[in-house]
This record gives sequence, structure tokens and C-alpha cells, in this order.
Amino acid sequence: MIVECRRFTTSRQKQEHLAGLAYRIHDTGAAGGIIVTPLRLQKGAETIARAENIHSVQLDENSTTENYILKFLNDVRVGRTDKVGVEDIVVPELRDEP
Repeated sequence: MIVECRRFTTSRQKQEHLAGLAYRIHDTGAAGGIIVTPLRLQKGAETIARAENIHSVQLDENSTTENYILKFLNDVRVGRTDKVGVEDIVVPELRDEP
């Protein structure tokens, strides 16, 4: 399996890009491939992907290992981290003991 990650943020992956990946798959004898990109594939690229057993994964361009939006097949995964502050408040209470 060959996985290629391409962070093209202004244009979708073209037919030529997927054709190149398809040749790399054939040249190495891999069973298939995965293209990871922030944008959807162009129509011609989708055609090659289907024919050559290449799966497309959309991953937001600003993703990190903890914060991401990932689309694969009909599934969407979201990772989100945030800092949460915890504060204890102590209120003293005076009591008269008999």
C-alpha cells in the first residue's frame, strides 16, 4: 500500500497526479494506494482512483495529531482538544462548638 499526502489548498488533485500514483503502485507491486488531501479530487482523478484501487482521504489542511477533520468514504472523524481550567473555591465557615 502506498500512501501519498498532498497539501494542495487552492486546487484539487488532477488526473495526472493520480496517474502518477497509479504508476508508482504498479511499479512497486503494491496492492493499492491512499491519497490524503484537503480538497476533493477532480472528476478525471476520481475515475483513475476507482480504476486503480486508490482511496481518497480528505484531511483539513491545518490538521494536527490532536485537532483534525477527516473524511473517508462516508465517514467523518473529528479530533478536538481544548484546555479546561478547574478552580477550587474554599469558603471558611466559623462554628461555635458547645
